[in-house]
Amino acid sequence: WSLSPDQLYITISYNQIDGYAHYVRTFSCDIYEVSTGNKVGHDIPTQGIQKLQWSTSGHDLSYVYGFNVYIYKNTFNDNIQVTSDGDEQLVFNGISDWLFSVEITDDDSLMWWSPDSRYMAYATIKQENVTQFEFAVYNNYQYPEMIKLPYPKPGTPIPRTSITVFDVQNSKVTTITTSDFSTWADGYYLNSVTWRGNSTLSPLWKNRISNEAVVEDCSPPDFTCTHVSEMRSTSTTGWLGHYKVSHVFPTNNDEIYMTVRSNNGFPHVAVFNVTSNKYDWRTSGDFEVNTSSGYDAIHFYDQPNDWIYFTSTELESTPGMGLPRIRFGADKRRNCITCDLDKNRCNWVTPSFSTDGTFVVINCGGSGNAPPISELHKRNAKGDYEFFELVEDNADLVNTLNDRIYGSLNLPGVNGEWFYMLQLPPNFDENKKYPLLVQVYSGPGYQEVEERFGVSWKDYISSARDVVVMSFDGRGTGFRGDNIMHMVYKKLGQYEPLDQIAAAKFIANDKAYIDETRLAVWGWSYGGYATSRVIGEDVENVFKCGFAVAPVTKWEYYHTIYTERYMLQPKNNLEGYSKSTTLQGIDSFRSHHFNLFHGTRDENVHFQNSAQLSKFLIAGDVRFGAFFAADDDHGMNRVPNNYRNIYKMLTRELEICFEL
Repeated sequence: WSLSPDQLYITISYNQIDGYAHYVRTFSCDIYEVSTGNKVGHDIPTQGIQKLQWSTSGHDLSYVYGFNVYIYKNTFNDNIQVTSDGDEQLVFNGISDWLFSVEITDDDSLMWWSPDSRYMAYATIKQENVTQFEFAVYNNYQYPEMIKLPYPKPGTPIPRTSITVFDVQNSKVTTITTSDFSTWADGYYLNSVTWRGNSTLSPLWKNRISNEAVVEDCSPPDFTCTHVSEMRSTSTTGWLGHYKVSHVFPTNNDEIYMTVRSNNGFPHVAVFNVTSNKYDWRTSGDFEVNTSSGYDAIHFYDQPNDWIYFTSTELESTPGMGLPRIRFGADKRRNCITCDLDKNRCNWVTPSFSTDGTFVVINCGGSGNAPPISELHKRNAKGDYEFFELVEDNADLVNTLNDRIYGSLNLPGVNGEWFYMLQLPPNFDENKKYPLLVQVYSGPGYQEVEERFGVSWKDYISSARDVVVMSFDGRGTGFRGDNIMHMVYKKLGQYEPLDQIAAAKFIANDKAYIDETRLAVWGWSYGGYATSRVIGEDVENVFKCGFAVAPVTKWEYYHTIYTERYMLQPKNNLEGYSKSTTLQGIDSFRSHHFNLFHGTRDENVHFQNSAQLSKFLIAGDVRFGAFFAADDDHGMNRVPNNYRNIYKMLTRELEICFEL
């Protein structure tokens, strides 16, 4: 259900029908008047709706049906079809395709209402030049069903994206005219859209390989756009941002807004004045203004009290994330909001502010040895936040956790310190010998070692099978500045396996309680890729076993946005692509116990990857285990019981490896 901004109407969705991707999942919807309970809006489609979105004020409604955008206005008396060219394979209006949703927006909506709800902007993604990927669904039909999915791979054509503005007042439709992007001849992506004030649209575009970004100003009546010159960002050492370029954060003054962008290799808060075309850096230093997900770190702007609230790594031990604030226009002294909270439970903060900032829920992520806690704080007359109410303290877990240790080590030939975490089994005895399982992800900009609470398969393995579990962040890790993160630029798969091998070897030699003959490594997705590369590079047999779930095998098989961000197009980085494949190191594979897991319906990392890896291993006479889940996706949770089953298989194979 969803309540209109004026709280007069409510939508209730039901009858959801699943599909092979988010954009073909549909549902039915009813609209009710809150005060009377009467059903209204009777001419909205009874089924097949793909997306609903209220206006920012009042109760106008936009929705996507049949890949076309509709506006329901004038208290549901006027149901206007805005587009008519929508097509499941070729044209997406107001809703993202698979690639856009996963890699850019993290959402399926491409509709943006202006603050006063006069305008509604929407994006159109055209796929006519994009090659479609096909995969089989092994249902109960006599012949498998073939599914087609627009999926651009490195070096192939990418979708074209445009923005259109619908004037709700007079039903006028205007496609914005962008600035000159001739230097981006290979294509570009729409990264985000923000309204500054009630009528200035600010789309942020980035080039195909994500090392340049441009913000535009588009104003009525014709919405012709101009580049905001000082908002052009360029990286000479890698890609922009951790995962995507930060959004613009608007203020009440449409000439001034905030953003987060790189300042000497670290993302920081900047205030930008459109009139003067100048930046004012509000933060600086060798720390990151960021969030745990790598997305936007400005969480709230308290304009009456002149405070910008953001999350950063500055005031917390690595790896942590605190909540400081800084004045928007006065001095640059930072004031930490969370530093006086329980340091054992509040090193990793995710805040959630109410719309007007009166309240904030401070969600503390706990630590490796303490559970999360959430508190509600209320703003006082001075503009400061004070404790108001305990939301959740997880009291039953407080005295049950005490099993993780954090440390750092040096990598051979690499400057700096590199962080690791060891999870010890219950009733740990340092005089015993324990097998070591290394859990790896290692994706660029990612951080595996986090001082916050979490429960997963590794916790079960540690507690139920008396195994020490290790996580380690090497070159390419996030939240420590561009110098470290960009070490893997154009070189995916070259340093990650070397670092994981070196770290595991160090821990096995340094900790007397580790059995050096029983080391294993496992990972999922990029972690599965890293695991495969570790086994292929482990000529010293530091590890005995490897377990790769849904791994990439060749980056040419993966999609453009992610791959080209880190590796460029193949034509511009032939050596990097050649060295990145897991189809190498056959002699090393022969000397390890290796297992491969993949779903045949994986729309993200296609089954093609594991199929090719298995062919490579078979041709090399490698004895390995292969577990392929029919009709399951990247998360292995589409087919009933399969998610549970894969962890049972992992546990069984680990028991064989460790002779448990």
